[in-house]
Amino acid sequence: MMLLFVLSVACAVTEWIAIAARRRHWEYGAKPATLLVLILWFLSELPRPWPALGWLFAVGLACSLLGDVLLILPRERFVAGLVAFLAAHLAYIVAFNSLGTAWTTTTAAIAVALLVLTAAFLRHLRPALLAKGRGGLLPALAVYSLILGLMLWSAWSLPQNPAWSNQASVMIAVGGLLFYLSDLGLAQNKFVRPTPGGRVVTMAAYHLAQFALSWGVLLQLGAF
Repeated sequence: MMLLFVLSVACAVTEWIAIAARRRHWEYGAKPATLLVLILWFLSELPRPWPALGWLFAVGLACSLLGDVLLILPRERFVAGLVAFLAAHLAYIVAFNSLGTAWTTTTAAIAVALLVLTAAFLRHLRPALLAKGRGGLLPALAVYSLILGLMLWSAWSLPQNPAWSNQASVMIAVGGLLFYLSDLGLAQNKFVRPTPGGRVVTMAAYHLAQFALSWGVLLQLGAF
């Protein structure tokens, strides 16, 4: 039902406009609606019976929806939202590795690069967290950053995995990168220094990531 996908995109665009226009009450509807409709579309396109890759990824989408709701509440539940997205990334990691894992020189180099980048970003965040009296968040953010990096590594490893089609693996690699950049941007804006239009950019990257990841999984499952 492609109409559901179009509706999800429309909800996402409404969310971006709401952020830019500072219409917080619009966000209460548009933000969770985007993922809810995306989940309905994804499930409607899944082959029957649902393959393991499909339902594992659907769990990740559901956890992302929960995280969206927790972060949009009038009194933001940041740590709870962080846990929800941590669960989403774990589900994506399991899904992307459900057809086997590619262990190559390239994937090893990607892993090292992501570890270095994660360490550098946490070092960048630390002074800002301490200055705001939120140093206690650093361990939780460190764990989240490592899992986020593992999700991106899993996505970027797919082009090296012969079990995955070229189109699907590239789509998921792009989606994984967008998700990673979105989360880094969110942390930068929240804990270090807000940038003009930063929330719109990070939210757009997040939604485009979820669209790309969902489309990539369905491509792999032969839904299109």
